[in-house]
Amino acid sequence: MTPRKDYYKVLQVDPEAEPEVIAAAFRRLAAKYHPDVNPSPNADQRMKEFNVAYEVLGDATRRAQYDQARAQATKRRGRPRGSTSQSKEPPLRKTRETAMLVVTPGLLSFGTVARGLQPSARLEIGVTGGRTLIGELHTDQPWIMLSACKLFSEACTVRVTVDTQNLQENRLHSGTITLDSVAFGSKSIPVSVRIAAPPRPALKVHPSTLDFGTMHPGQPPKLAKLSIENAGTGLLSGEIRPKEPWLSVQQARFEHNTVVTHIIAQVAGLEPGRSYTGEIEVSTNGGTGLVTARVQVSTPPPVQASVRTDPPTSSDLAFLHQRLSILAQMAEPTPAQALEKTVIGYLLQACAPGTVEATLSRAVSTSSGLGQQSVAPSPGWNKDIQEIMRHPKLTLDILEDLLERLRRWQEHQKP
Repeated sequence: MTPRKDYYKVLQVDPEAEPEVIAAAFRRLAAKYHPDVNPSPNADQRMKEFNVAYEVLGDATRRAQYDQARAQATKRRGRPRGSTSQSKEPPLRKTRETAMLVVTPGLLSFGTVARGLQPSARLEIGVTGGRTLIGELHTDQPWIMLSACKLFSEACTVRVTVDTQNLQENRLHSGTITLDSVAFGSKSIPVSVRIAAPPRPALKVHPSTLDFGTMHPGQPPKLAKLSIENAGTGLLSGEIRPKEPWLSVQQARFEHNTVVTHIIAQVAGLEPGRSYTGEIEVSTNGGTGLVTARVQVSTPPPVQASVRTDPPTSSDLAFLHQRLSILAQMAEPTPAQALEKTVIGYLLQACAPGTVEATLSRAVSTSSGLGQQSVAPSPGWNKDIQEIMRHPKLTLDILEDLLERLRRWQEHQKP
C-alpha cells in the first residue's frame, strides 16, 4: 500500500532518525499544536496528523512496514520507463519492542470503610518503549476524585480518592475510571468501595428491679446501684429519668458504654404504713428500658414523750413527738440532727397545742432577717425565739426543714 503522506515530514524528522528523536519531535509538536494550548483553527487537524504519524513511526513493526512501502513508492517514481532493473531495497530497521500502555493496578478496591472517610490509592500509568502518553482521565461517579485528568508524559502517578460522605451505608458502591489515550485507545479501571454498616448501640440495664426495703419517714436517703451497658456497637448515650418525686438519680445524663450510677430513695413526706412503687426510665440511642423501684414506709412506733408525760392534744405536738422518736433511734446522729433534737425538746416544753408552726415561722423569719413587724405579736413569742436562737450552731436550714416537715405532717392528717 502506497502511503499518502510522508510521516517523516509530518513529524519533521529524518527518515533515519532514532526512536528517541521521533518521540521527542512528537512531544514538541504536540505541545505546540495541541488544541488545548493552540487557538488557531487548524490546530485540531494538525494534531490529528501528528497522532497518525506517531502511531506509525512510534511502533517498530509498523514503521518497518511503512518504510518498505515508502521505498517502493520512491523506486517507482524514479525508475525510467521500460526499465526492468531493480534497485537495491534499503535494509529493514531492526525492530524494537512494541509499545504498550500499562496501568497498575488494573482495578482499585478500597474494601470496607466507615462513611465520612476519604481513602485514597495510587494509580500508576505509563507506556513501554519510551513512548509518550497523551490522554485524559474521567470517571462515571462523582464520589471518585482524581489528582490529575490531563496526561502528557511517559509515566505518571495519579492519586485516586473516594469521598464516602454521601454514600449509602451497608452497601457496595462501584464506579469506573476511563483512560482515553491518543495512540492506545481507551482503558477502563474498575473502582469499588463498601460502606460499613452504621454502629448500633443496644441498651442493657441491670437490675430490672430496685428494692429499697423498709424505710422510716425520717431516715436519710437510701441508695441502690444501677448498671447500664452497651451490648451493641458504637457509643451509648442517653438519660435516666425517675418518674416519681421520691426517686432521684446521682448521674442523669451519660455518654459511655459502661455506666454505674445510683438511684436515691427519699421517703420524707410519704405516708407511713404504705408501700410505694415507681419507675425509672433509661432512654438511650440504643433503646429504652424501665426499672421498677419499691419501698415500704414504716409506721412510726408509739410516741413516748421524754419531756412531757401528758398525751398530745394537737397534731403539731404529735408531730414533734413522732419526729423526736425517729431522731432518738439514730445510733450516730449528725450535729444537725442533734441540734434538731434540742430544738424539738424546747418546743415541747414551751409551745401550747396549735402554736408550734407559728413559733417556728417566727424563728425562720427572724433568722432570715425578715421584718419582724409583719408578724402579729403574742405573749412571750420574742422570748421563745431568743431561747431557740441562743444556740450558736443553729442554722436557718434546720428551722426551715423542721417547719416544712410539720406542714407536710399536718397535710397528711387532714381527712
